Amino acid sequence: AERGIDWRDVIGGLRAHTPRIWHALPISERRRFLRHLRPYWEVHRNRMAPRHGALLQAEVAADRLRPLAGRILAIEEQADSVRVRWRPRGGEEATEMEVGTVVNCTGPQSDTRRLQEPLLHRLREDGLIAPDALGLGLQTDERYALIDAQGRASDRLHYVGPFLRASHFEATAVPELRRHVAQLVQVLTSPAHTSSACNDSTREGSKTSNDKLNRY
Repeated sequence: AERGIDWRDVIGGLRAHTPRIWHALPISERRRFLRHLRPYWEVHRNRMAPRHGALLQAEVAADRLRPLAGRILAIEEQADSVRVRWRPRGGEEATEMEVGTVVNCTGPQSDTRRLQEPLLHRLREDGLIAPDALGLGLQTDERYALIDAQGRASDRLHYVGPFLRASHFEATAVPELRRHVAQLVQVLTSPAHTSSACNDSTREGSKTSNDKLNRY
């Protein structure tokens, strides 16, 4: 601030470098970051619009909203309320409160092991995808090919989307996704990939023809 630099520009300037930094971190450091620093990064990186921020502050000022920091330990549904057991930040003792509604505002679930979406469930059951160890998304290689349960990169299944957070961390905003799509297009249209796809199609065609001949 003393140099006339807005801290928001500094955070935004890290956007293009975040994947490289994430790749360089060993998994122990990634886990440590997620455990201790992720909340601070998220609130500074993904900021709300000024108008919404003003509305939120007005609710706090009017004592209609009371922010509390801590870790939720358990949630139990009651007949007409929800009992929340949580531990305040910096404290050791757990406490309980009863509320009318619990709303999860942490964003979409990224741990594919917990998702029961039919397509992901089937791919997982067939061993065609593998979640990453930190529950951020799906394992992919540098060609965006999905890694299967045996650790092998697929020649046919590629992925671009928020589950790339597993390997790139920054993969939810349009600018990042646009760049990933452009790079995947280059992969899919490269001579090496198209040649491999044609060979696979030829082998499958021959197999189908042989199967038909064997039935006669």
